[in-house]
Amino acid sequence: MIEKILVVDDDFLIRKWLCLLIQQSRKCHAEILQADNGQKALELLDKETVDLVITDIKMPLIDGVDLVRQIQKMEVPPQIAVLSAYDDYSYVRSTLK
Repeated sequence: MIEKILVVDDDFLIRKWLCLLIQQSRKCHAEILQADNGQKALELLDKETVDLVITDIKMPLIDGVDLVRQIQKMEVPPQIAVLSAYDDYSYVRSTLK
């Protein structure tokens, strides 16, 4: 059961929309945390136990690719979902590897 979700996106409107969408889901009663870049996400993950991270790929400071790599090194990593409107397939593909 997913109890805590971290939404990571540097675009304020997309982040807020995604959080609202999750909150309005009838099946989801999770607490939703937010970060506007990968660095802040990692800082939150040091303090909080999160079940799911939903992240954008292209962000300042630490991008989604590096964020995913860092999360995968955690002792008990959360599930990860990567969302992006970025149109460079090779860049997106590197995240999936």
